[in-house]
Amino acid sequence: MAKSCDFLYVKAYDMQLEMWDECFAKANAPYHQTLSGLSNYIKLGVDPKKLILGLPWYGYDYPCEHFYEVEYKQIMQMLPRSITGRYWDDNYKSPYFVYKDKDVYHEVWYDDPESLSLKSSIVKKLKLGGVGAWFGNSLNYSENPTAAMQTEDMWKALCPIRLKWRT
Repeated sequence: MAKSCDFLYVKAYDMQLEMWDECFAKANAPYHQTLSGLSNYIKLGVDPKKLILGLPWYGYDYPCEHFYEVEYKQIMQMLPRSITGRYWDDNYKSPYFVYKDKDVYHEVWYDDPESLSLKSSIVKKLKLGGVGAWFGNSLNYSENPTAAMQTEDMWKALCPIRLKWRT
């Protein structure tokens, strides 16, 4: 397939989408799984310049009855009302927080500028063809100063490597 395509967009997210057993909330795009998956494509002979790393601009809310996708702009509105504030999982290299709604505890796992920057560095490390985000309208483009800063930070998380890795 790689020989027939100009680029392969590798969706490095929704890795925990299928939950078959009891609820165990986890990162949407764990760093080590992302690095390992892309490395495996290269080991199979795919030219790294053809690989585009796809990263999420959303997360998942896990109340353990079901889970659902939450856009980054909504996550940024939920975070200040959480009972924990932002936590960092060093194993997954991803942030999360906990909130309570109607006596049910929820974990929200997502990506932010810090986690995206780490994953974006994989592009340079493996000399991939680029990086993409899923999807641009998950950000808040309003004139609210806080939202504008959050949106700019998300773009900047991808930007440092955008021009440099090809040189």
